[in-house]
Amino acid sequence: MPKIEEKRNFVYIKTFKTLALSTTGEFCKLNCPHCRKHYIKKMFDISKFSEYKTNFESDLYDNNYINSFFNYNSFLISGGMNKDLEIPIEKFENFYLFLKKNKKLINFHTGFLKEEKFYIFRYADAISLDLIFSNEAIKNIYKTKKTKKDYIKYLDSVINFCEKENIDCKIVPHITIGLNFGAPSEEKDLIKYISNYKNLKMIDKIVLNILKPNTNISFYYSPDINYSKEIIVYARSMLNKKLIFLGCMRPSGKYRKEIDKFSLIEGIDGIVNPSFEYRPEYSLYENCCSLFSLGL
Repeated sequence: MPKIEEKRNFVYIKTFKTLALSTTGEFCKLNCPHCRKHYIKKMFDISKFSEYKTNFESDLYDNNYINSFFNYNSFLISGGMNKDLEIPIEKFENFYLFLKKNKKLINFHTGFLKEEKFYIFRYADAISLDLIFSNEAIKNIYKTKKTKKDYIKYLDSVINFCEKENIDCKIVPHITIGLNFGAPSEEKDLIKYISNYKNLKMIDKIVLNILKPNTNISFYYSPDINYSKEIIVYARSMLNKKLIFLGCMRPSGKYRKEIDKFSLIEGIDGIVNPSFEYRPEYSLYENCCSLFSLGL
């Protein structure tokens, strides 16, 4: 394995300055067992903003909901998926134009967006892509016939489009450890694939999430903590020139405290909402981790 070449400055990430918006409200066709709409229920409904469209300038100060816009530097655009694992982010182009005019950063979480809708990426500063290499996990979690080849193809398509159109954004792979009901889910193969990817210029970081337990499903557990540690160590050694962040989805309680402390010791570059206190030697970052190093 490659040797870690340098000591990194740890990034303490609290996402106070990023507002998460759902393009589907609380609706999700899939209602997958690892989410159960938990995350989109915490997002603001983008229609509450976008309904103003080109009238933002005149209406902005008369609406408390829209007023909160000025408290944020950046926006995560996500939402529920349809049966094709697509999130309809393209429906709110006028709002994205407004965000860019006001110098806000945008992170798109897209699912499998159809290629004819890729034009919306012109507004992106970052594009967060869920990558999965376990065909069994894909089948069990998303109830789809897609395979890891589809995820590879989608990654290639997004990068090729952004390069062709000279879109200056970062592609941020998200990997969920233990996605297949807590069982190993070919994470090492996926990390190795990323480390050898033919075009790493647009990929400057990855995000590691850890499956949270679902108390409504008796066989749905978080991965063994030692396995999660093994994947973290492997990722750090294979991607020694890339940033690695521990993302917002991970178990709570004792598991979270132990894995956070372990990640800090093992040289993970940053953690979202750490379970330990901030220290002056850390770099504080208050936006979505996918947007780190993009000017905020």
